[in-house]
Amino acid sequence: MAQLAPIPSLTAAIPWHRRLEARVLIIVVLVAGFSLGATLMAAERVVTNHSLLQSVDDLEAAKRAFDNLVVHRAEFAARQARLIAELPVFRASMDLRDVPTASAMAEEYRQKLQADFCVATDTNGHWLGRPGWPRGVDPPPALVSDIERALTGQPHWGTLAFDDQLFLVVCEPARFAEEVLGTFTAGYRVDDTMARELARVTHCQVSFAVGSHLCGSSLPPARQGELQDVMVTRPILLGQPGQPPSLRQLGDARYVGGIYALFPRTQSPASGTLILLRAWQPTQWFLDEVKTALLWVGMIALTITLGVGLLASRRITRPLRDIATVATAVAAGNWECQAQVRGTVEAMEMARAFNQMTANVRHWYQEAQSHAQQLAEALEDLRESYTATLQALSRALDTRDNETEGHSLRVTHYALRLAQQMAVDNEASSVLKLGALLHDIGKIGVPDAILHKPGRLTAHEKRIMQRHCEFGLEIVGGIPYLERAADVIRCHHEHFDGSGYPNGLAGEAIPLIARIFAVADALDAITSDRPYCRARSFAEALIEIRRCAGTQFDPRVVSALVVIIDDLRQWRNGIETHGGLPAHCVA
Repeated sequence: MAQLAPIPSLTAAIPWHRRLEARVLIIVVLVAGFSLGATLMAAERVVTNHSLLQSVDDLEAAKRAFDNLVVHRAEFAARQARLIAELPVFRASMDLRDVPTASAMAEEYRQKLQADFCVATDTNGHWLGRPGWPRGVDPPPALVSDIERALTGQPHWGTLAFDDQLFLVVCEPARFAEEVLGTFTAGYRVDDTMARELARVTHCQVSFAVGSHLCGSSLPPARQGELQDVMVTRPILLGQPGQPPSLRQLGDARYVGGIYALFPRTQSPASGTLILLRAWQPTQWFLDEVKTALLWVGMIALTITLGVGLLASRRITRPLRDIATVATAVAAGNWECQAQVRGTVEAMEMARAFNQMTANVRHWYQEAQSHAQQLAEALEDLRESYTATLQALSRALDTRDNETEGHSLRVTHYALRLAQQMAVDNEASSVLKLGALLHDIGKIGVPDAILHKPGRLTAHEKRIMQRHCEFGLEIVGGIPYLERAADVIRCHHEHFDGSGYPNGLAGEAIPLIARIFAVADALDAITSDRPYCRARSFAEALIEIRRCAGTQFDPRVVSALVVIIDDLRQWRNGIETHGGLPAHCVA
């Protein structure tokens, strides 16, 4: 199954300098965004805290103003009640316990004082008149206590919680000289009217409560219902008198609110509580305006920062890109490239150092090339010297046996042409050439009587002759350059079917260059005069070699010989026509 080509990653598709610029911009955006967010949060916290503190101060001032108003109103009512209690007619009605007169006068004074109720008592505290007081309702203990206190000669005023209602009560003793003849008490309902009147003065929303019941409030009716619901179901949201003011949620609106004891002289909730609320919405509008302004300033600053960051990142990456481009060119072999010296001081120092490094590397590269050229020339000279030495040695071997003179050089040419036809690589061909020249070097160890014997060899002589392969291995052994020819020296008399010598190798076990040489050696032996037979033609030699394909010779090598046999015959005829084989004619 065909494999799909790998998809390049997005990172690999973007140039490195663009990725670096993107990283710089991302860092700039993150830092600027974080700074903007921190600034907005800090500004919101500062404005909120300042506004909250200001609102708390305003509430405290409103509470003081409220206390002063209550005190002034109570003192005014007390003065009016004192004047009434000092009237001779009023004192006479008390002294005589004239209930109808006292009741009528109390009603008249109630209307003049715009009080919600008035109570006149005798010296024993018995009620002589109580206009405005609900019929059949007994006075609460707190009112009785206030009247008893006034009977002792001490005027008193305060708040009275009664039947889920709240009243401002003023009690004054009616005196004649030092004698207390009775009391006159006036009560003013603390309701929405009073709350709205006080709200105009204090600039806050004013509410009065007794326990969890709302007695009066300057809030709109819907907000009054929400406040009443909070007081009944979640009183913890309002807190207790004495706790510092804080932000409170009332429906969908927020207020800075505080809860206080209504009567400044006592902290008892039974005397009623005052709830002051200052709307937070104006502060929130101001806060939103500040945040919006800061956001716009931050966006402008972020845009400017991005532009500056982009310019700075390109100022950083441009010299690096120049160095990378030059490095790529140098890696491709263009040693003359130089990086431009520009940008920041650090980038310029880096470019100068890179150029100096490139110059040094270029110098040493040129030195290395020069040395390599000299070494290659020396190696080539050495190879030529080796080849000339080996050719001289092979000619010396051929001279020892006049009947085979030129054999080594001819068989070397044949072998190299066969290797070329079979597409053998250059390294193996070089080893084949060396082996062809040295294949019979072991005959140095064969006695002349056997080597020059004109007739056929005896079995014993034949065994000695066959040992020339072993002698040859001993001669080249220990010489690294000559040891490469060992395969040809050792195996050029092995047969493809395993019937050869010295080791009886067969098939692919015989090295390919030895199989090639065996065919070349046989071709030269058949077409050259020998002591025991005369030379035959190339056509006859080809017939004989083809007959032995698969037994003595590798069939593939024989097939290659069939293709080039005519070229080899023409080459042989040419060298014989020109009188021998010069050394340089070997392929």
